[in-house]
Amino acid sequence: MKVLFVNGCIRGELSRTLRLCRTALAEIGERFPGAEIEEVALDKETDLAPLRGETLDLRHRLEAEGDFDHPIFRYARQFAAADLVVLGAPYWEYQFPALVRCYLEHIAVGGITFSYKEDGVPHGTCRAKRLLYLTTAGGPILDRNCGFDYVKTLCGQMLEIPSIDWAGAECLDVWGEDVEARLARAEEEIRQKIRSWDDPCQEKEEHAMSDFKYIITIGREYGAGGRTVAKRLSELLGIPYYDKDIITITAQESGFSEEMIHDTEETEAGRSFFSWFLPTGIANANDQAIVAQAKTMRNIARKGPCVMVGRAADFVLRDFPNLINVFICGEEKDRIQYAIDTFGDTPEKAAKRIRHVDAARQSFYHYLTKEKWGDLTKYDLTLNSSPIGKEACADVIIAYAKAKAEKEGQ
Repeated sequence: MKVLFVNGCIRGELSRTLRLCRTALAEIGERFPGAEIEEVALDKETDLAPLRGETLDLRHRLEAEGDFDHPIFRYARQFAAADLVVLGAPYWEYQFPALVRCYLEHIAVGGITFSYKEDGVPHGTCRAKRLLYLTTAGGPILDRNCGFDYVKTLCGQMLEIPSIDWAGAECLDVWGEDVEARLARAEEEIRQKIRSWDDPCQEKEEHAMSDFKYIITIGREYGAGGRTVAKRLSELLGIPYYDKDIITITAQESGFSEEMIHDTEETEAGRSFFSWFLPTGIANANDQAIVAQAKTMRNIARKGPCVMVGRAADFVLRDFPNLINVFICGEEKDRIQYAIDTFGDTPEKAAKRIRHVDAARQSFYHYLTKEKWGDLTKYDLTLNSSPIGKEACADVIIAYAKAKAEKEGQ
């Protein structure tokens, strides 16, 4: 496997983004033994210059002649041959390094990284199935990840690299922030992402999509296999899934204990979602923990396609585009058997466990939404895992996403 590391960390060893890149490359080496990592350090590339009139004329003439061996195309050839791309670029003042922008100009070459279809629409011809964009910022990035948005548009829509994701650390120059802790959390997030990847050199499974763009939320009855379905979707689509990870990340970022955040979904409650936004002095600690968890979920969703389990994700992310909401249910006998197999419960205790957890989830959902948990009208798909099995549920969800994408593309 060929890994291309595009190093846009122009501050060299002082760069905090470079630290994240090295963590990623080390994890890639562990995850894919034998991977060949090639680096292009943009600040050391003396030939990397903005395209000017005479350069464009030369490019167009060479493209027309089909002469792609010319040195002017070496960045494009290198990029097109990679199986996986890691691009590191710091973020400041809503910008990213000009050298990165210059590099992207050089890799977008018709006949190497893309070609035009008969209707004039570009078609990507790169080998890469995945690109990971890494960044750091002194302040908050929020919805303004300009560098990643640019890369995602070019490499996703024009070069048609199927999976484009990012990770990073922000607020590193904000007074009072624990910089080391933020960097460590970002490094762990990067490791988790890479551990979920399939080998990009292996043949894609028959139902894998070329450019999966959706965030999938999964509500579930206890013991129906929602987590198993989510994990299977992650494996098939090559996107991360989040379940208990949400609790861990929220705890790290908010200061609330994992136990308290976990209990918010499995304790009965009675206040409205909108009370979250009352001043901190008014909202109780439970509300504040829920707000923190919701912010974590929205930050995760901003980074791109993923699968998110439970925690009223369909409601918390309701204003996000490209959302597919799924509810997984199951026959009571199968859910009781799950509790027996997992916890060694008696049938009576297993049935009581199921009723208790489902009641708590229903209460939590109503607390946030004032709506009914499991209401068929609130979901794109409701699947009974008992007749078809959990893996088949994942297949159905992917088939739905394919059909949805095809219809939206018409």
